[in-house]
Amino acid sequence: MYHAISPRPETSRGARFCCAPQRFRSHLQLLRAAGWQVLPLDDLVALVRARRPLPTRAAAITLDDGFRDAVEHALPLLREAGVPATAFVATDCIGRANEWMVREGYDARPMLSPDEIVRLHRSGVAIGAHSASHPRLSLLSRDDAEREMRSSRDVLERLLGAPVRHFAYPYGDVSPRERELARLVGFTSACGVVPGPIDPNGDPYDLPRLEVCGWDGPVRFLGKVLRASLRGTRRVRPHGVG
Repeated sequence: MYHAISPRPETSRGARFCCAPQRFRSHLQLLRAAGWQVLPLDDLVALVRARRPLPTRAAAITLDDGFRDAVEHALPLLREAGVPATAFVATDCIGRANEWMVREGYDARPMLSPDEIVRLHRSGVAIGAHSASHPRLSLLSRDDAEREMRSSRDVLERLLGAPVRHFAYPYGDVSPRERELARLVGFTSACGVVPGPIDPNGDPYDLPRLEVCGWDGPVRFLGKVLRASLRGTRRVRPHGVG
């Protein structure tokens, strides 16, 4: 799970969420060199829903939030590596800035425009929903949490003219209620932020993901990937603004 793919300098606090393009390229190269098979999220989810085993060392690349640099920097590198990815978009901020992060003291970053989201989609990057306003869903009423999920999906489906099947919980904020709502709204899967291997017998509405930080160099990155793939017990940990 990545956020911004950008060379733009950040404050020390924001650096966690900003991976430089050259570093992102090295991560993609390392995955291939280490024998990892990067699959479309659709393919991984189909195996989980069918309760079928996943290929050894299978992974998916996701980009959270919907930053404009997904087009500017991530897309060319994904094409270069021949790697699929899914971009999760917070729809209230389309064509604007990362307003939820600005309220928390982070730098403003431009978000994808409608045309750029369509461009990603037509270039083979899957588009997923990341709520409308990027709230902590557990703090909302059930109706408001459902509205956040449903609105983000509907906005993206109207824009793309195609189904939006996957959801990512803002902040990784998920409980049984949010999983039930993701299923009710009609998503095929939903992603959290707890690292660990994908269990083919697990809940497709609580998929684990490994957060990749801006300071994760090649050795640190590969170590994180290997540790997450071997982790048998998932432990909840606090998360930032993803």
